[in-house]
Amino acid sequence: TTSSTASSCDTEFTKEDEQRLKDYIQQLRNDRAAVKLTMLELESVHIDPLSYDVKPRGDSQRLDLENAVLMQELMAMKEEMAELKAQLYLLEKEKKALELKLSTREAQEQAYLVHIEHLKSEVEEQKEQRTRSLSSTSSGGKDTASKVGAGQLSLPSRRA
Repeated sequence: TTSSTASSCDTEFTKEDEQRLKDYIQQLRNDRAAVKLTMLELESVHIDPLSYDVKPRGDSQRLDLENAVLMQELMAMKEEMAELKAQLYLLEKEKKALELKLSTREAQEQAYLVHIEHLKSEVEEQKEQRTRSLSSTSSGGKDTASKVGAGQLSLPSRRA
């Protein structure tokens, strides 16, 4: 009987005790709310498949649109790059053709210079022959000298 009376005394709360407990619970709730305000919720590195939160459709559509725009810009840049490569290829071909043309012209110039030198040497040779023939004819007689003076002396034909 003593134990039953003791347990019955322990379980009985007075109105003050009950109010004190309610106040204490309210204070704990307020404290918890204050602590939650100071906390920052971070994303977990580990994804829980059950608690995976699907993004709202607006964000998803916006990201899809951004990806589409980026892909379109990427494709435009690739096309531009291909065009530039083709243009570079054509310019290199044109450059090689012009270099070949230039080397051909340089070879022609060298050939013309050699030909000019050859013609100059032929002219010098003919002058020497003419002076020798004039000197030999002047010593050989007045008859040939008069022919040379009259312009009847035949000169060797000039080759072209």
